[in-house]
Amino acid sequence: MINAGRSVTRLVRNADEDLREIGPDFTLESLDRLERYLPELLMEVESEENARIRLGIVGVYIGETLCRSKGWEWFFKPDTALKQFIFLPSEVRKNGKVIDPFEVASKAFAEKIPLTRLLSGF
Repeated sequence: MINAGRSVTRLVRNADEDLREIGPDFTLESLDRLERYLPELLMEVESEENARIRLGIVGVYIGETLCRSKGWEWFFKPDTALKQFIFLPSEVRKNGKVIDPFEVASKAFAEKIPLTRLLSGF
């Protein structure tokens, strides 16, 4: 329990620091700033846990930007592994279209595809 608390505390602190450096305003223009910051985020990865944190931060930022700037809506799925009433963000939807922002973040990191190209057409 203590270790889990420390991990969550670090996650929040890391997310706050990363977002502060990106300059979060959740506008489409901020996605350009985020994209320029991706190589630095990759250099910070020291473990699989770090990689998941960075992927989560970028995915949530992409999803929240689409929701605030373009009228998309988050849809959540239950985390059945925890066997509690905990829901995780999974995708954003609008007019029958679906985007998994974590998949977009993964492609931006792994395949170095620009976010604007990944999100074009949405």
